[in-house]
Amino acid sequence: MAVPFIFAPILSGLITYSALYFGFVPLFTAVQVPWTTPPILSGFLVGGVPAAILQGIVLAISFFIYFPFLKKIDSANFKKERQTKNDGTAEKIID
Repeated sequence: MAVPFIFAPILSGLITYSALYFGFVPLFTAVQVPWTTPPILSGFLVGGVPAAILQGIVLAISFFIYFPFLKKIDSANFKKERQTKNDGTAEKIID
C-alpha cells in the first residue's frame, strides 16, 4: 500500500497544479469551507463548476491508482478465509 500512498497524492497535486497553471480551473477565491465538506461540493463552493469537475477527476484517478492494490489485498485475505474455513478451524472457534 506504500506505492499508491506515495504516488496518488503526487499525481493529484501535479494534475491540480497543471489545471490551475494552464487556466482550466480559475484560481480559488477567498472562500474557505470547512475541511469536513465533502469533495466535489467543496470544489464547487470554492471554485465553481470547473473546480468541482477537477475534484471529481482527481478522485477518480486516485481510485484507479488504489484499486489494484486493494483488490490484491482483498484476494489474499479471501484466500486466508477460505483456507481457515477448509481447515475446520472456524468451527472450532465457534464451538
